[in-house]
Amino acid sequence: MPTSMWKWRRISKETERETEEFREETGRKTKREARKKATKNWRKNWWKRKKNWKEKLENKRERMLK
Repeated sequence: MPTSMWKWRRISKETERETEEFREETGRKTKREARKKATKNWRKNWWKRKKNWKEKLENKRERMLK
């Protein structure tokens, strides 16, 4: 593939402003913000999953010892 295809496409300032206004009106996030939030939520849920997993393991161990 030719390298010219990989050049960044420059957006005009006007289009950029319109996009920003649209985001403010609709409350949508940029891809970066959305990814950041998704990662944060994933980490939070990961800790919950880990905690639940440990509790289940302990309960199983206790049942086995009885």
